[in-house]
Formats: sequence, C-alpha cells, structure tokens
Amino acid sequence: MGKLFEIVAGAKAYLIIAAICLALGAAGGSAAAWKIQDGNIASIQLEQKKAQGKAVAAAIKKERAAAKISAEAGRKAEDHQVEIRNVTRTIIREVPRYVSVEADARCVLPVGFLRVHDAATLGAPVSETLDPAGRPDDAAAGVDCSAAAAVIAENYGAYRSVSQQLIDLQDLVSDQVRLGEGAE
Repeated sequence: MGKLFEIVAGAKAYLIIAAICLALGAAGGSAAAWKIQDGNIASIQLEQKKAQGKAVAAAIKKERAAAKISAEAGRKAEDHQVEIRNVTRTIIREVPRYVSVEADARCVLPVGFLRVHDAATLGAPVSETLDPAGRPDDAAAGVDCSAAAAVIAENYGAYRSVSQQLIDLQDLVSDQVRLGEGAE
C-alpha cells in the first residue's frame, strides 16, 4: 500500500504540475491573444489617424484653393469695374464732341421725354413720374441734349457695372462649385 500511495501521490503531483502548466500556458496564450488584439486595435487607430490627417490635409488644400479662386475673382471683378468706369467717363467726356452747342440749340427735349427716361430709371410707371412744375408732356423740358446724353451714358455705365458684377459673381460661384465637386 505504501507503494501504491507513492504512485498515486506521484501521479497527483504530475497532474497538479500538468494542471499548473496548462493554466500557465492558457494564461500565457490568453496574454498573447490580448497582445495581438491590442496590436490590431493600435493598427486600426493608427490607420484612422492617418485617414483623419489626410482628410484634414485635403480640407486645407481645398480651402486654400477656394481662397485663391475668391482672390482671383475679386481681382478680375475690380479690373472689370475699373474698365467700365473708365469707359463711361470717357464717353461722358466726349459728349460735347458728338452733341455740339449748335445741336443743343436745335434740339428741344420735351417734358414727356424726361418723364419716360425717369420712369425707366426708377422702374416706375410713367404715370407716377409727373413733372413737378405741372407742364404738359409736349412742353420744352429745358434740358440740353448734351446733358441728356451724359445722363443716359452714366445710366448705361451703371447698368453695365451691375451686369458685370452679376457675371463675375456667377463665375465665382461656378468655380467654387467645380472645386467642391473635386474638379480643381
């Protein structure tokens, strides 16, 4: 019985040692699994940070491109406005060359002409642009043709200025939309 006890005790010892080894092995394997999982998470997080960095860099690049487009559009718009002002001033300065004092003396503008002109300028019906002195439409307005030509040239210059502003704004919006669509 002593021998049997020694064998059983020895077998228990081996079993205990084997159980301990298995437990340690499993714990070690589990730790290795955690390390692999931690590595995967770190790798995923690194990829996410790289993607965020690329997205931020792309956004900065796009913002700079948008600012460049806006600045260029502003320069073009200002150049257009300067050109329109210069052309309008030149036309107004040349009125006496094309509408002489003699022509002013021969041409009598009626009050009705001024009413129609003022209504068109104001965007109001002619009936609402009455002559303050109450003169009939056929009466002489007392405005020289050269003065009327200068005012008309100035009005058309204003029209061209606003029209060009709209065109320049449409161009800017189109360029910004193209940039937003990725067509740089």
